[in-house]
Amino acid sequence: MDNEIKQVLDLILNKLSNLEKGQASLEKGQANLETGQANLEKGQANLEKGQVNLEKRQANLETGQANLEKELRGLKRRQDEIFQVVKAIEHSNTTRKAELDNLTHRVAHIEGTMSAIGEVLQRKRA
Repeated sequence: MDNEIKQVLDLILNKLSNLEKGQASLEKGQANLETGQANLEKGQANLEKGQVNLEKRQANLETGQANLEKELRGLKRRQDEIFQVVKAIEHSNTTRKAELDNLTHRVAHIEGTMSAIGEVLQRKRA
C-alpha cells in the first residue's frame, strides 16, 4: 500500500507541477498582454499627436490658400486697371490718328488752293 500512496502522491505532485507551469504560463501571457496594451496606448498617443499636427498643417494650408486668393483678387483688380489704361491709350491713339489724317487732308486741300491761286496769278502776269 505504501507503493500505491507513493504513486498517488507522485501523481498529485506531477499534477501540481503542471498546474504551477500553467499558472506561470498564464502570468507570462498576462505580462505580454499588459506590454501589448501599453504599446497600443503609446501608439494611440502618437496617432493623436499626428492628428493634431495634421490639423495644424491643414489650418496653415487654409490660411495660405486664403492669402493666395486675396492676392489673386488684387492681381485681377490690377489687371483690370491695366486693361482700362491700355484701352484708353488705344482710344487716344485712334483719336490722334484721326486728327492727323484730318490735318493731312486739310493741308492737301490748302496746297491745292495755293496751287490754284499761283496758277491764276501767273496767268494774270502773263
